[in-house]
Amino acid sequence: MAQARAEVQAEFAGALHRAGLRPKGVPIMDGKKHRVPVEGDRRGRLSGTYIGHLDAFPAGYIHNFKTGEEIRWKSPREYPALAPVERERMKAHLAAERVKRAAARRRRELAVADKAMTAWNRARPAQSHRYLTRKNVAAHDLRQDRKGNLLVPMRDAAGRLWGLQTITAEGEKLFMHGGRKQGLHLAIGAPAPGAPILIAEGYATAATLREVTGFAVIAAFDSGNLLDVARSVRDRDPARPIVIAADNDHHLPRLPSPLPNVGLEKAVAAAEVIGGVVLSPSFAPGAKGTDWNDYAAEHGTVALRALTAATLRSHGIELPELPRPAPVPRAAEASTSMTQAERDVARRRLRGGSQAATPGAVEREAARQAQRERPPRATP
Repeated sequence: MAQARAEVQAEFAGALHRAGLRPKGVPIMDGKKHRVPVEGDRRGRLSGTYIGHLDAFPAGYIHNFKTGEEIRWKSPREYPALAPVERERMKAHLAAERVKRAAARRRRELAVADKAMTAWNRARPAQSHRYLTRKNVAAHDLRQDRKGNLLVPMRDAAGRLWGLQTITAEGEKLFMHGGRKQGLHLAIGAPAPGAPILIAEGYATAATLREVTGFAVIAAFDSGNLLDVARSVRDRDPARPIVIAADNDHHLPRLPSPLPNVGLEKAVAAAEVIGGVVLSPSFAPGAKGTDWNDYAAEHGTVALRALTAATLRSHGIELPELPRPAPVPRAAEASTSMTQAERDVARRRLRGGSQAATPGAVEREAARQAQRERPPRATP
């Protein structure tokens, strides 16, 4: 019996390897989902998942999120028939193993959550960062650690912090090893009553859409997490419109060995499940861009707003008016209309005092002089 089980696990392990998945040790065939790294994953990434069934007819499911490949696997052999007592014993063993692994995973996730909270409390609010500058977005509830990395909080539906995504100045993104990711998100902005919520993949894409559309946006971190986050939003608010802002991985189907358009396919699948709308950017065949931040960089935010407005209007959704820029202070208004004579007077006054007649000081003194000499307003 043990030999037959080992042979089936070896066959399934080979199928996982051919699909690009890289689990540690033999695959766990207990009928549950397991997240594992894939070929080319950075440290901490788990871009693959599998489910293995070890019963009379061994089978499994394999999904490589990076390539989009999905495989329904079946063993060419039958697992030896078991006597009723042996079958119940095996079921009990598998159930006990599931409970044991779930408890270990929970302990590991709680430990990572504690580390994340400590790092978050030690970090300072992010204001400027090379990654944000390159992406032309603001820091929405981000912090920066002592090494200069951006920290993106990963929260559940109740707002509890479970982990942090780290973004370096070069744009490298890492998740905390062993931490939870499924169903976690970053919310940017609070949704107005009845207004839609947009769900995007990465932080820069979500921040761009928030700043350009005015809608509340959620970052789900990757395409494999879109459905879980969308379900969480739908469970909390069954009537609210939900828009899945897809990444358009248009280059993948054009490769010599074509791959699925993972970003778009995952967005469409999530929208179908929760009854949402898909919002996808379009790019020329040779363009390198794949997401809405890339679209803004290539075409500008005005074009992005126009495209999103037209697409959403076809679904009965209108973009809100964006806040107008704050009015220019009166002193600043006076400084823009100064005459040369006023500047000369200000310069002489500064030279006669203790202040240096720098250009900035001259302009400020001229503004004050113009304010003092302005005639009083007429009263009715």
